[in-house]
Amino acid sequence: MECISKGKYYYQIPSDENRFVKYQIKNNKVVVTAECPFKGNVYKVRSYTHAWLDDNTLLIMSANGKKTGVIWTKLNTADMSIIDEGELNISVPEGYSKLTSSGILTYRQADNKLFYFYYGKNGLSGKSGKTTTAFYTAVLDPVTLAVESNKRNSLAREMAGSAYGELMQDCVMYDESGNLYLAAITEKDDLEQGHLLRINNGEIDFDATYEGYPDADGKLLTIQYLGNGKALAYARNDAAGTAIDSYSHYYSIIDLATGERTRLSYEGKELAYSGGRFSQRSVVFNEKAYFGVNTEADTNAIIYIYDTKTGVVEKGAEVAGEFYFDMIRVIEND
Repeated sequence: MECISKGKYYYQIPSDENRFVKYQIKNNKVVVTAECPFKGNVYKVRSYTHAWLDDNTLLIMSANGKKTGVIWTKLNTADMSIIDEGELNISVPEGYSKLTSSGILTYRQADNKLFYFYYGKNGLSGKSGKTTTAFYTAVLDPVTLAVESNKRNSLAREMAGSAYGELMQDCVMYDESGNLYLAAITEKDDLEQGHLLRINNGEIDFDATYEGYPDADGKLLTIQYLGNGKALAYARNDAAGTAIDSYSHYYSIIDLATGERTRLSYEGKELAYSGGRFSQRSVVFNEKAYFGVNTEADTNAIIYIYDTKTGVVEKGAEVAGEFYFDMIRVIEND
């Protein structure tokens, strides 16, 4: 499930953690099409972030084994060969013992810049002393991976999805103008409060005047751009429950200019709260958003379809209740 998909192929580091694998699904079977053994840099399953620099160049990045530095590998996915690899000129922030395992990596094509969001942490994954006061933004040259800028932000504490590097959840998006948006979190009274931050095209710092998710009612988990200044968000309402498996999550449409949120409805009624926190149950394809809801009342998980042009929600397929529904992807056919 925690894999990279593009076109008709998937890319993944398997559980034996010694190679990169390219595969596809044919006739309901997983078919490996190519493999590439690790060279110098070694990665762990599920603990890495990635960005596509072009159709065939995939950049993989993560903390090293001791989590004291950040390693990177460029892959040619056409033949699954390693183009280059190295380590970033980034160290653990002063006062902390290690780096987050994955972080969030994204490539802004509009001005040919890589952005890597990361933080330092102490101890285990408890709340006390977990991260720096706020995450860092490193701006990288996509050719040499030189660090051009490295600053700690002052707007939020942590990036959404930082442990899995967008393998499980989409937390970065771009609009038509090339502006970068990042879902983020700040803790308040022991609860996670969502933020939607923006770095404007041509800039490398967050716009301090912008908040795309004002008056958050809980954690913002995923964001996806729909066009025309609108985004699809999956978030939690703390008033409905904060446990990982609680039925407290919902979809809404965000007006990026105003931050106004409209909860999605079907036949005039708001969709019930969904279970499932670590999931990417939505995908945007051909001017439609397909999103899955697993409610307490419904026997089956249901996929709804939102028309980005009309705003109309239709009911789509159902997934039988005996299956655990966690991910929607769009893959090309042969």
